[in-house]
Amino acid sequence: MTEEQKDMWKQAPTKEEWVNWGMANRAAIALESDELTGTDLNEAVAKCEGIVHTRYNGYVVDQGGNPLMYDDDWSLAGEIIEREGINLDNYAKNPQWSAWTPAPERESGEAQAFGPTPLIAAMRCYVASKQGEMK
Repeated sequence: MTEEQKDMWKQAPTKEEWVNWGMANRAAIALESDELTGTDLNEAVAKCEGIVHTRYNGYVVDQGGNPLMYDDDWSLAGEIIEREGINLDNYAKNPQWSAWTPAPERESGEAQAFGPTPLIAAMRCYVASKQGEMK
């Protein structure tokens, strides 16, 4: 790890600070979950996963400097999709993918999201499922 990266991590919040921030800002994230893309989506997923991370050179990275690209990496997102029971569908080869999962925290009991790729739809759905429902 370079000195620049070490300095960056000295300023990064702890896991507890991220979790506390997420709990305090549930509504703000839920409002945006259906529009999240790229780095913003990857950061929201990392927060939901409780992973200590930061932004570096346009990427979300963990403490080891490994990129967290949930929107583009099946090896990262696939584990979440399987664990959370996220269902994916693309009706009649529609350009939009649909994802839904049970979400006991939500008033409706489920979360649903859409996206141009299966991973984007699934990760938006995951973020929405962990953020509760707007009243």
